[in-house]
Amino acid sequence: MSNTAVHVAGMAGMFLAAGMVVTAVVGQAYDDAAAGDLAVSGLVVGVVSVGMWRLTEPAATLSRLSAFTTVGFAWIYVFLIGMVPYLLAGTFDSFVNALFETVSGLTTTGSTVLPDIEAQGKGILLYRQYT
Repeated sequence: MSNTAVHVAGMAGMFLAAGMVVTAVVGQAYDDAAAGDLAVSGLVVGVVSVGMWRLTEPAATLSRLSAFTTVGFAWIYVFLIGMVPYLLAGTFDSFVNALFETVSGLTTTGSTVLPDIEAQGKGILLYRQYT
């Protein structure tokens, strides 16, 4: 894996972390029990992603293989970090369900494994919409 792949994944992770923090603020305004989990997720993901971004340099030119590797790694990284709020907040007790919900949101599939979407707190609902 190249430095470019880690660099780009770090940038993508920073955008996702920013959304987690914003949804935590909204959740706090609505007294959502998951607001703290969203904030912790955003801070941890943000710190890791900023580190990935700052500690690497992208290549000046990319081969096709490097470009595909970069995009693939960025997607996998965002899928894995995107499910952290769901797991910390207890929205899902299963890694697979949290991963499915994250992938579904980020790929705009629209599918869900939540039996009652409206039973979730406002912060988690906004995070789900953000993804």
